[in-house]
Amino acid sequence: MTDADTLTCGQVAEAYQVSNRTIHNWVKRHNMPCYSTPGGHLRFDPSRLVIWSKEQSMPVPKVIAEG
Repeated sequence: MTDADTLTCGQVAEAYQVSNRTIHNWVKRHNMPCYSTPGGHLRFDPSRLVIWSKEQSMPVPKVIAEG
């Protein structure tokens, strides 16, 4: 997977219509799947977010479902 295939924290926050802080909380408290870049920035694989959203009984945002 390349960075071009992933989403940033800001993109994920916009898709779920929440703040960046909420995304960070979901990563820490609800095991939202992501990885950190060498610079410490979060990156998200859309296909893993689809699975996670369903496990959390959350609607999957269109932009994420279309990956």
